[in-house]
Amino acid sequence: MFVLPFLRTHCVFVLEGSSGFRRRSALSALRTINHRLRTRSFRNWGYWLCVSVGVCLAGHVVEASEEPAGSGQEVNDEDREFWAFRRLKRSAVPEITGRDRPLPETLRSPIDAFILRELARHGLSFSPDAHPSRLVRRVYFDLIGLPPSPVQVDAYLRDIAPNAYERLIDRLLTSPHFGERWGRHWLDVVGYTDLVSYDGDTTGIFGFIEGRWRYRDYVIDAFNSDKPYDRFLTEQIAGDELVDWRTTERYTPEIVATLAA
Repeated sequence: MFVLPFLRTHCVFVLEGSSGFRRRSALSALRTINHRLRTRSFRNWGYWLCVSVGVCLAGHVVEASEEPAGSGQEVNDEDREFWAFRRLKRSAVPEITGRDRPLPETLRSPIDAFILRELARHGLSFSPDAHPSRLVRRVYFDLIGLPPSPVQVDAYLRDIAPNAYERLIDRLLTSPHFGERWGRHWLDVVGYTDLVSYDGDTTGIFGFIEGRWRYRDYVIDAFNSDKPYDRFLTEQIAGDELVDWRTTERYTPEIVATLAA
């Protein structure tokens, strides 16, 4: 079986109705694939199959991008009311009344009132306060992903100041491990990895990409410096347009970090 007749039949959109560079590129790619399959001058069936499928998909993408928007694509008022498109606003703190009203000392922040309101709807309330030795372990694991040492636990238990818990939180938020702990979630979302490979990789192409760690460190530093989220996204979308890297005489750490984003 030769792939060119097959693609001509099933991927005709790549060729028919196309003109100029796109048509010539598609034809060239198909002829190359067909020649290699006909002469058996290939080493990896999977690679050329992927190339064939890629040609098909490329045609689909180009054709779809050239189609005019349909009449039903307008954004209406109902669409604008979707929660992700509404402007942020400060919500009123709910008042807990009746038998669900907790003791004043259990509502330590306005967030507690929102949580308790939802719990009350299900007939639930707050759990008893955790013992300080258990609380300090939870905080360490939650903020920096590491357990406290016995010395650190003992230091917290001996701290009798009214704001001992708040000072512990502030201290852990300034730890470099905080960015390592919470930046990991963002790196997972974007699919970051130092190693160039994947499960079941049989291509033999693996190793480390030089300099990729710069993006990892950029994310960690962004969390540790409390970078505003909108700025965090903007730098990753258009970081090369935010700094004058084309004409600068020296790349500052800020320029390097922004480009790494």
